[in-house]
Amino acid sequence: MLNKNELQGKATAVKGKAKQVLGRAVGNTTMAQEGKADEVAGKTQAAIGTATRKVGKAVENLGKAIKK
Repeated sequence: MLNKNELQGKATAVKGKAKQVLGRAVGNTTMAQEGKADEVAGKTQAAIGTATRKVGKAVENLGKAIKK
């Protein structure tokens, strides 16, 4: 199951991609650049969320292994 950072990051990346496309379509390079920055920030946030989830799962599995 995805965590909050993963969901927000993915949403931000999609928003950024859309902003890039719109910026290019209307010839607004500033908007396109902002969109690229949003996309990168979103992907970074999603990656952090994924790493956090995986570490949490590993700790959970370790705890179960220790109990056995």
